[in-house]
Amino acid sequence: MKKEFPAVFQKCEATHNTPRIFLQDGDPSQNSKKAIKTLSRMDATIFKIPPRSPDLNPIENIFKLLGHQLKYNAIENNIEFETLRAFRSRVVTTLLQMPRAIIDKTIASMGKRIDEIIRRKGERLKY
Repeated sequence: MKKEFPAVFQKCEATHNTPRIFLQDGDPSQNSKKAIKTLSRMDATIFKIPPRSPDLNPIENIFKLLGHQLKYNAIENNIEFETLRAFRSRVVTTLLQMPRAIIDKTIASMGKRIDEIIRRKGERLKY
């Protein structure tokens, strides 16, 4: 964790000159003493959202798109069985091939999404 978190933030800062923000969704690993200590050393702003609130977490949309693409690839390539190593490789390859514009568009949609959540008084959105 001491190596990975700073490396991820540093990589992001190389392409985006923005403050460090870490989104926490209640995952126990994010709330561990080790994680909190590491984040505090990195001068990161912690933004907490309620658990199981995918409408407030853009990565959930990306994971959903990734899942659809993985299913499509499995059908397209007649994959009925694969090793964990092969599946892992396919996940990474598929994610790396996802157009940056889709990720940026998902993040950019957050303002409208939050407005819609407020309008619906917290009711989940269909995405």
